[in-house]
Amino acid sequence: MAVAPPLPRIHRLPESVSNQIAAGEVIERPASVVKELVENSLDAGATEIVVEVVRGGKELIRVRDNGHGIHPRDLPLALTSHATSKLADISDLACINSLGFRGEALPSIASVSRFRLSSRARDFDQGWVLSMDTGAAGECLPAAHPQGTTVEVQHLFHNIPARRKFMRSDQTEYLHILEVIRSLALGRPSISLRMQHNGKQVFFSLAAGADALPARVEQIMGRAFTRAALPADYQVRDLRLSGWLGHPDRHRSQTDRQYFYLNGRMIRDRQVNHAIRTAYGDGVPAGRYPEYLLYLEMDPAAADVNVHPTKHEVRFREAWNVHDFIFAGVRQALEARTQADAGAIRERGAAYSAAAVPALVAKGAATTPAAGCTLGLPRYCLSGRYILAQRGSELLLIDARAVRARLLRTRLASVSEEQPLTSRPLLVPVDREIEPGQALIVETHDAVLARYGLNLQLLSPLCVRVCALPALLAHADLNALLPPLLAGLQRAGQEHEEVEACIKSVYADCVPAFTVADPDVNEMLVLLRALEQDGIDTGAAHHDGLWHSLDAASINALIQYGSGAGARGEPEA
Repeated sequence: MAVAPPLPRIHRLPESVSNQIAAGEVIERPASVVKELVENSLDAGATEIVVEVVRGGKELIRVRDNGHGIHPRDLPLALTSHATSKLADISDLACINSLGFRGEALPSIASVSRFRLSSRARDFDQGWVLSMDTGAAGECLPAAHPQGTTVEVQHLFHNIPARRKFMRSDQTEYLHILEVIRSLALGRPSISLRMQHNGKQVFFSLAAGADALPARVEQIMGRAFTRAALPADYQVRDLRLSGWLGHPDRHRSQTDRQYFYLNGRMIRDRQVNHAIRTAYGDGVPAGRYPEYLLYLEMDPAAADVNVHPTKHEVRFREAWNVHDFIFAGVRQALEARTQADAGAIRERGAAYSAAAVPALVAKGAATTPAAGCTLGLPRYCLSGRYILAQRGSELLLIDARAVRARLLRTRLASVSEEQPLTSRPLLVPVDREIEPGQALIVETHDAVLARYGLNLQLLSPLCVRVCALPALLAHADLNALLPPLLAGLQRAGQEHEEVEACIKSVYADCVPAFTVADPDVNEMLVLLRALEQDGIDTGAAHHDGLWHSLDAASINALIQYGSGAGARGEPEA
């Protein structure tokens, strides 16, 4: 006869276990710790905050502030569950003005790390320090410390291997922390915020003050955003929407440039997103996302932020009224810009002259090549891309861009440390803005970029100098090369094969047909000879779409095309 198992009894979990369970809700990765600690500093009235991170936050996270500090008797209490100075009774939940209020962050973080809390409260002459090792508290001891609080978190999840193995590479975790700092910095422009990673000052060294927001927006969102941004300022009774909207032409493939703040707290809300997207309408294609930085100010009692432990979600008391208000505010800003653009177009149209229409057929051969070429002799350049070559009585139409792309693929296939891609130094180096966080990408992949012929010199966290390009891309459009390359390397992470695949893909997408818009016969001839040296069977009628033999009808069409466009010079016999 089977013996029934004993009746399960209800018991209270040890505090260390309950804290670790809470940590699973609040602490997803190192960036979550940074968010909780910086928000505590902001709630403490800090005007200067310094964040130090080592190995993407896995090894160390240190947050220092100059806030009002913690009373010495409250230090042990601060590391117990549901202990807070931000709420007193249930009525306070109806009007929350602080960023954090649950009282779970510090004990949860301390339960999964080696934790140290140091603070000197306002009006006290001495600071105090309290250490914990995965939930085991030490003694509260006196320590030298300026007014404010310092929290050190070492070896996050070191006692929970199952959680630790799910953390990503140091660079990936660092980029998540960087995004948290970006969002907090944009939400509180009056706060000076600095950040270090692995002992190096990264681009956040943000000035504070009443007029700091425009400069901070440019530093974080980039100058390209601020130049084209549409200002928004719309108010109805106690609701006010302000900030900047990205121009409809500046849309992105992801939502990484969408910032929306409710009374200084960054939120992500479906109805808010729907209102903004609907206001843009057909101006942004399906599957693409506009950029924006918007601030909504309203009565705190009209919104419930106590919906989820991460506090990103929010519930509005009158959701559809807020939706319609945001839609109207965004639509007003977009329509104002549309009217301004229409006026500018009318002014330009009045002054436009169609007399200077550029010729579509370039000049013919100025000199006769010294030696023959199995692809014939180049005669014309059509539309700045196609070579019209004569091979005996046959005419060939050669796609110069496809030829250069083929040459580039061949060179890329043989790149190695011993055989790098040939580069060409720029006579005048070119400076280009980069997006926040991409300075680390330039530093991390410096060696592999050099191996592929690209020499970048980091001037600042938001500016890079292009000193050399691959020889076959020496005249490529940098605006088409650099942004997608750095963005792709961010996604590729540290995987060697993915990094090289990204470089090859971006290179192939921005190959120019010629080094100049109006090439002469010698440049065309050099390109054809390079193709022959690449081992292509140039005796064939066509090869992979690189060139095609023209029939009589095509030749007549080209003659008419050249005559109509005003060809310069006659082809040699």
